[in-house]
Amino acid sequence: MELDGLGLTPSPTPAPPTRATDRIGFRIAPLIGLQLLLAAVVIAINAHAHAHVGSPALVVAYTVAFAAAGAFNMRLEFRRHQFTFTLAEAVLSASFFALGPIGVGIAAAVGEGVSLGAQRVAPLKTAYNVGNRLASALVAASVFQAIGHTHAGDAVAWAIAIGAALVFASFDTIFTAAVLATVEHERFETVLTQSVPTAALTTLGGAPLGVIAVGLARHSPFAPLLLVPLIATVMFNSRHAAAQRDEHLRFERLHEASTRTAHVVDLHDALRLLATEAVGLATGIGALCCTTDAAGEWVGVTVDDEGRWRHSAAPVVREVRRLTARGLGREIELDRAMPALSTAFPDAASVVITRGGADGAAPIVMAVLREGHPDISAPARVQTLNAFANHASLTAANARLYAELEDALNRQVDLNRQKGDFVATVSHELRTPLAVMLAANHTLRKLADRIAEPKRLELLDASIENGNRLQRLIEELLLVAAAEHQQAETVRGATDLEPLVAELERELTTHTGGRLCVRTPRPLPTVMAEPERLRQIMLNLVDNANKYAPDGPIDLYVTTVAEAVRIAVVDHGPGIPEADRVRVFEQFVQLDQSSTRRQGGTGLGLYLCRQLAALIGGALTLEPEADGGCRFTLTVAAAPADGGDASPTDDARPSVPPRFASVRARPANLEREAAPPAQLLTTD
Repeated sequence: MELDGLGLTPSPTPAPPTRATDRIGFRIAPLIGLQLLLAAVVIAINAHAHAHVGSPALVVAYTVAFAAAGAFNMRLEFRRHQFTFTLAEAVLSASFFALGPIGVGIAAAVGEGVSLGAQRVAPLKTAYNVGNRLASALVAASVFQAIGHTHAGDAVAWAIAIGAALVFASFDTIFTAAVLATVEHERFETVLTQSVPTAALTTLGGAPLGVIAVGLARHSPFAPLLLVPLIATVMFNSRHAAAQRDEHLRFERLHEASTRTAHVVDLHDALRLLATEAVGLATGIGALCCTTDAAGEWVGVTVDDEGRWRHSAAPVVREVRRLTARGLGREIELDRAMPALSTAFPDAASVVITRGGADGAAPIVMAVLREGHPDISAPARVQTLNAFANHASLTAANARLYAELEDALNRQVDLNRQKGDFVATVSHELRTPLAVMLAANHTLRKLADRIAEPKRLELLDASIENGNRLQRLIEELLLVAAAEHQQAETVRGATDLEPLVAELERELTTHTGGRLCVRTPRPLPTVMAEPERLRQIMLNLVDNANKYAPDGPIDLYVTTVAEAVRIAVVDHGPGIPEADRVRVFEQFVQLDQSSTRRQGGTGLGLYLCRQLAALIGGALTLEPEADGGCRFTLTVAAAPADGGDASPTDDARPSVPPRFASVRARPANLEREAAPPAQLLTTD
């Protein structure tokens, strides 16, 4: 029996990839030291007793026999590591009669080293297995010699040889189970009980063959050849039994892994856990698990065999996806065409790649890196990983769905909070002009005969101004409500911008403190729009610039591009962060609560502008200015030269944002008809 596959030691933080064998030595060093100490004690005892070693020719012959027995192996896989069983007990039980304890130990240890070298096993594991074989063989041979029955024709000696082979198997199994329990972080009893049935089967099937061969050799050197059919039968039956046991353990691991990953709700945590479980299912030293997120982008996680996060998975994800494009579903050798995998896992010699995601589940790609090269167990590992990949795709889909639901819930909670803030803001906005109006009217009623004419006119103007402010606010709220219920109406017709801009200049000059500058040569073009809707958009844009850019000019540009007219309002204030340039067009959103509180506002201005722009068949966009300000550009169709009604062609039609893509204004006519529904689509 051999130990195959050693784990990585835990570290508190991710570190650059290093050789795994450099980090696991301290785990098995005490066991290697114990083996060598035991071997040294047994050798010393036998040397003191002048026990014979055996002829060099026989030592070499049995060394070759041990190496040949090691070439025919049976594997029993655990989570990240595996036992390797051979029929070494058949050679061992025969060597008891030809060699002394030291000769048996030398032949068993050297033969094991030759076999592992031919299989390209890592040096650290080779050292452990050679030490294990040396100590176990020395103890077993010493037990056989100590009892005193060593004659090849003695039936009692045959039974003692089989018993000594059982001692060898016991020591070998205990040492290997101990190191496996150490690197697997499992209970020693669990690993031992899982490996004992297969160990007992190979020992009881192999040890008698060696004894029978010794008995037949006493009559003729060629008589042991009669055992070839029996040996072949025992070998293949043992391999089949080991494969059945291995499949049973693999099914248990698959069931446990599926159970542990069934309820993970965070996508990245799910990928990490799935990758960790994949390492155990394919006895790897690391793994990658990647899938698509809610936006359709591929995301992935790489872990080592302890489940720790590794460095950035992006290069590995790209390389593995490139490999899966070839239709790989098998274990393959790593080569120079896979630099990302080789860099991320320098100890790896092969990789198992599979993918899942049928029947509408999330597409998922899994890759498990292994120290060993593809062997007879590779198809079983691939099959197990394929089965797990289908479960993993469902787990990833559930995690992604949960993330989407959580995001929707957060948006709903945020919307409710915004509505609460909106109600508080609207209450303030309604009460302020109403209080001014009531105060002015009460003053005029009580003190009308004692107030001078100029003061009376001032109170009346204040009442009218705040009444108009209140009217605009109510109309704005009603318009938003109508747009929300798809009841807003509009009539498109030829609208001359000249009088509209002139009126805005007169109305907003005082409001903006003289900062509004129309930087467009006259005469202005004519556009296809409803004048009142167009006026409201421009008024809201200038008012927004006045609130949030208190310094510098507010520029108004009008340009004609093909069959479209662009009306831009540019401020030179602090600007809007890139992360908020989409959110400012949402309802109830106020980025600067302090400015809103000082100058008023409901958080509906830009939202209403975007809605009205869509209703008149235009589009409203936001771009940053080089000096930090903002440029809001309204694009509408230019009126035809003959003054008739026209809709813009596909080439000249303004680019409407996705959220308002289905909103279109009606053509102008004499009768008002119901406006088309203002369907709102989620923005990317």
